[in-house]
Amino acid sequence: MARTITLKGYVLVEPSTSASAILETVRQQTRTFFGPLRNDLVGLDDREVRSVDPATFVREPVTVVDTDNPMAATRMMLRVRYTYTGRAVLDRSLSSRRSLSTVALVGDWSGNGREILQNCVADAHDREFGTSNLWYTFDPDHCRSMIDREVRAIDTATRKLTDRRTQVSAVEAARRFLPTTATLATIRSNVTRYPEYDRLLGATDPTKTDLHVYAFFGVIGERESDPRDDGYREMMFVLRNIFRAQPGARFEAPSGTGSLTELRVGGTTIPGATERQVVEWALGASPPSGVSSTALRQAILDVWKTRTINLTVPMTVTSGGRSHPLNVRVHTYYGDEGSAWSASARARYVDAWRNADVFVYSGHSHLGSGPLDPGNFTMSDFPNRYQIFMVNSCVSYNYYNTGFHRLHPGGTRNLDMVINGLEALSDDGHAVSYLITSLISGQGLSWGQVLRRMVATVPNLGLYDYDPLRVVDGETDNTYTPSSRAITLTPATTSR
Repeated sequence: MARTITLKGYVLVEPSTSASAILETVRQQTRTFFGPLRNDLVGLDDREVRSVDPATFVREPVTVVDTDNPMAATRMMLRVRYTYTGRAVLDRSLSSRRSLSTVALVGDWSGNGREILQNCVADAHDREFGTSNLWYTFDPDHCRSMIDREVRAIDTATRKLTDRRTQVSAVEAARRFLPTTATLATIRSNVTRYPEYDRLLGATDPTKTDLHVYAFFGVIGERESDPRDDGYREMMFVLRNIFRAQPGARFEAPSGTGSLTELRVGGTTIPGATERQVVEWALGASPPSGVSSTALRQAILDVWKTRTINLTVPMTVTSGGRSHPLNVRVHTYYGDEGSAWSASARARYVDAWRNADVFVYSGHSHLGSGPLDPGNFTMSDFPNRYQIFMVNSCVSYNYYNTGFHRLHPGGTRNLDMVINGLEALSDDGHAVSYLITSLISGQGLSWGQVLRRMVATVPNLGLYDYDPLRVVDGETDNTYTPSSRAITLTPATTSR
């Protein structure tokens, strides 16, 4: 569910602080709303919650008073109040809420946050990221007593002030936590929106004979060479699920040299294998007699990794009494992206975008700073036509959504984003599979129907109705409806 979210807070700075330094101080604070709201199942679309409008700033000179030592010298500071407004997605359990209590960090939490890190970060692995990542890992529920003690101390000191409007206590000036309330307002009506199927399928353009789907799967574990890696297995599950949904799909020549079925285990070639059988073996099906399942899965990975795997699904599009062939060409790739500055990974994405109708990335988000960071690209990297992007990574709604909409020619008119408000868990390729198979099912599903199909129940992974607050954004200006143009999409051939 989408909401407008409004957060109010303040910072204390020296009276001579420049406007730019005040803005950066405010941003340093608003950034820390991210973690607490994430823990409350609220995702924000503003990259690290930095887009606060300086026009909302209210500057108030205040005197800092040491209420425990009335004879101590006072000092002047500037209190700057701000209002942050952005967009959020909420878990359905919060549908009736109009406000949420939350907490921001105050001051130099990155440089002086060791105590906060030890007491306010629940997960030991998250603590390994250090104080610089407190904006992401800070969990006020884990240190509620620590926050409450500070609030009580501030309240006690404030009662000793002679003018609460123009004075703040020294205790408040040294605060580390700022409790506040997030207000929520509905921003969208329940209008049913659809993918732009007429543009996606070329319903009025008989020259469009190919629909390209590019799906990149990153390494989830420690090693690209591990056949148990969730990213690799996800790619294999997606290939299998496409075959199950579209039996007429066929493999085409992959990138690189050598066939996908040329497998050697212990110096012996596996005879008579088909690509479909190889996919099943990779996912745990019984191997040929006398062949080690572990060795076979390793051999498959060694042949299939870091190559573009190509499928073709022959279809026929019919609209307005006219039909034309449409080959759905699915291109998958599994491999390590490399570093955040990996030129090869960025080049793969740009090459894909230039041809893609549907682009999928499923892997680590790298806190938004990996090779897929919108800051690595320019508008010239994208075609001026309709596309669908899915970024199936942790908190991709925050890291990628507005960034790609700003870059894409035509903005939301030409780009629908499918993104996650919260962390994304491995789901055996469920979400990616259902995005792809739904778009080419010929059923003309609405975006709401597609999203519901992407909700995962995978008992062997302990997932039941799992949804990482996945949303579609950019769809509100879509114009296609089934009543405006009837389109049928049917398989053109049977499997060979």
